[in-house]
Order: sequence, then C-alpha cells, then structure tokens
Amino acid sequence: MGGAQHVMAMVFSALTNPGDTVLTGELTYSGMKSLANFLHIRLRGLAMDEEGIRADALEAACATTDAKALYCMPTLQNPTAVVMSERRRQEIAAIAESYGLAVVEDDSYGFLLPEVKPLGAYVTTKKNFYYLTGTSKSLAPGLRIGYLLSPAEMVDRLAAAISATTFIASPVTAEIVTAWLENGTADQVMDWKRGEVRNRQKLARTWRSRRLGSRERGAYGGLRARSSRRTLLRDGRSRRKDSRGDGERRSYPIDRRGRTAHRTRAHGARVALRSHGGRDTG
Repeated sequence: MGGAQHVMAMVFSALTNPGDTVLTGELTYSGMKSLANFLHIRLRGLAMDEEGIRADALEAACATTDAKALYCMPTLQNPTAVVMSERRRQEIAAIAESYGLAVVEDDSYGFLLPEVKPLGAYVTTKKNFYYLTGTSKSLAPGLRIGYLLSPAEMVDRLAAAISATTFIASPVTAEIVTAWLENGTADQVMDWKRGEVRNRQKLARTWRSRRLGSRERGAYGGLRARSSRRTLLRDGRSRRKDSRGDGERRSYPIDRRGRTAHRTRAHGARVALRSHGGRDTG
C-alpha cells in the first residue's frame, strides 16, 4: 500500500461507519485526526501517563462506550515519544481482547526499538488485532510502502478497499524497497538511523542536564527534544554565526530567560535573541 497513512485509511474504512467512535490517546497522531474527519468518525481521547494510554482509562471507555476500535502507537508514540512497558502492553492487550475491541497498532517508529514486542504478541488470539508499519520513516521519505498484518477473515474486505482507492502500490517504489530488504540495504539504513538517534538522544540529555540540572528519562530512555539554534557551551555561553556574515563565530552571554544579547553592527542597539522559537516579549 502507499504508506502507513494509506494503510490506516483502509483499516478504518473497513472497521467503522460514519458516526462510530474510535479510541485514541488524549494526545494522538495528527494524521489520525485528519482521517477521522475524512471518514466522519469520532475520536475519544483516553488519559495518558509516562507510558502512554492508561489501562484503567481504556477499560472504563470499553465499559461505557460502544467504541469500535483503539488506535495506538505503543512504541515512540507520536507526538509524545513515550514507550509502553511490557506490563502496560500486556494490560492493554488483555483489556482489548476481553471486550472484543479491534486494535490498530501503528508501529511506524518500531524499527528504532526492534527488541520491543507489539501488542499482538500478548494475546491468545489475533482476530481483532491489526499491525501496520511503513518505510517512509525507517528507510526514506520518498519510499512510501505500507505493510499490514490483519486477521485472515478481513483480508478480502481490505483488498477491496485497496482496489477502490489506489489499486496497487507504486511498482517502482515497491521494487526498490523489496531489493533493499533482500540485499541488506534496509538493515544498514535502519542500523544507521538507530545510531544517529542514540547520538542525538545523548546530546539532548547532556543539554537538558546542563540547562535544567535534570536527567529525567521516560520508558526505555525515551526523550524528545528539538535541537537548539545555538550550541550551548560549558561556560553557559552561546555560540552562533554572527549576522555580519564574515563567518567568524563569537560568543554572547545568555540571560536568565535563555536569550542572548549583542549589539548589531548597523544600529549598535541592544537586541534580544531567544534560544527557542516563539514570540519575544523582551
């Protein structure tokens, strides 16, 4: 299929009708919100903690609503990047199985933690579990091929949904991805990405500890942080390319609000530049 988003569209078009309710985390993937609007289905957000969807919130929703499915990302959830522990996965899977709730697991970022098992590994029967992933995150953005593991009884219905929308995935893209999977290129790309993420996580934790004096980590060491525009030095100063354009790097002091101040060449006026995005009120 044409990427994980297309897989999601096919699964939910087969599982739901307009007006049906689908459960998600209270913070969920924006693509799921767009899809819900397109299919005219209602999303109900479930309370979350540092591991994602809470088991008690899921059970309460199953007991009090007629929800048709649960959409979740147990591994590196978008947008929070939290990771469910093994115990939480067992609890979520058991509750869904006991209520006969369809579970759509989006594992788009699972390649970053290959040792973590999907929710379907913790149930006795997989008749209501759908596992999907894609290659745009794990390999390259332009290689949009989606994969779906579904209950056998739903294959024909899902195949009809595919035929009604895109008919087939791009043959050229599918051929490239298949070749990469067979000759080991895909494994090399994913290994490189895992190493790059580890390096960035290390940099983010170092920056966080220096700026905030904290080394808090989520489940499996998960942490999501945007790179600052400036590289923070150990002495609490910021280094950035000067606006004069001569290529020389200069250091400027950082005030308590995380802003650097310097004098512009043109005006000689003191201006404040923040180290993060947003509107400056200083």
